[in-house]
Amino acid sequence: MKRVTIIAREPNLTPQFIKTELVTYEREGKQAFWEKTKVHNTVHVLVKNVDTNELLLVKQTRIPVLVEQPETHGVTIEACAGIIDCFEDKASVPQLRAKLVAKAEVYEELGYEVSLYDLTSLPKYIGSTGGSGSTCYPFYCEVTNDQSVGQHLGDDEDIEIVTILEKDVRLFAETTNMDATTRYLLYWYLSK
Repeated sequence: MKRVTIIAREPNLTPQFIKTELVTYEREGKQAFWEKTKVHNTVHVLVKNVDTNELLLVKQTRIPVLVEQPETHGVTIEACAGIIDCFEDKASVPQLRAKLVAKAEVYEELGYEVSLYDLTSLPKYIGSTGGSGSTCYPFYCEVTNDQSVGQHLGDDEDIEIVTILEKDVRLFAETTNMDATTRYLLYWYLSK
C-alpha cells in the first residue's frame, strides 16, 4: 500500500444527524481530497424466540429508502438495531457499550428483557468503507416467551415486529427488501 497522510479535515456541511468533512490527504507527494460522512456506530441484533422457533425482525419506514426507492414506500424489514449514542461512560470499552445499546434496543423495539449474557457478539465490521468508516456491532440473541414485556417505543418510532419461521429464513433472505447487515445476519444464522 502507498503511504497516505491526512493533511486537514474541514466541516463540509452541518446537518442535524450526519456531518460531512472534506478530508485533505497526501499520497506520494500528491495532494487529494475525499468527502467523508461522520455518523454514529451502530448495533444490530438478530433475535430468535426459541419457544416459537421464529426469528424476530422489525418493519419500519426509512426515509432515505423512500427517497431512493419510492416504489418500496420506504418500508424495510431489518434486524433490531440502533445507533450507539448513549452509555458514554463506557466509551473506553466499545464492545461493552455496544452490548448495552443492543440490550436496550431489544427491549425497546422487540419488547424482550435480556441480559448482557444473552447477547452473543459476532465479528464487528466497517459499515461504509468509502463513506463513513463507522463500526457495526452485530449480535445474536435467543429469547423465550417468558422474557416478553412488550415494546417500549419512543413517540417518534413506528415499528412492527415481523416473525419468520426457521423453515422460511432462506427464502425470506433472498426475496425481501432489507439492509446488508440483516441479510448478513440471516446468512450467518443459516450457516451455523
